[in-house]
Amino acid sequence: MRWDDLLARLREAGMAPVEEDYLDDYGSFAARRHERLANRLFRCTYGRARIGGVTLEAYNFASEEEAVDFLDLVGHDGGRWARRRNMLMRVPSDSGELLERVRERIR
Repeated sequence: MRWDDLLARLREAGMAPVEEDYLDDYGSFAARRHERLANRLFRCTYGRARIGGVTLEAYNFASEEEAVDFLDLVGHDGGRWARRRNMLMRVPSDSGELLERVRERIR
């Protein structure tokens, strides 16, 4: 699944996502944003959208293994995380209900 696919599915579900940001080569940026990734390079894209006032971040990796590795390294940086194959999604800690709605929509 790609970022555009995720947005389309959320729109179909009536969730009205508003795209805020998209980076095609997030992997090189991630190492500067997350200290734990200083010596790692991940091939991934990054998208951020607002849904009903809540920020949803999505990280789309080249493989499921990279998604798992990334989550192992930065998954403790706060928020609630979910994974579907090679895509990770994160919302603020108090927005678990939104994350569950998103997960149901992309199954």
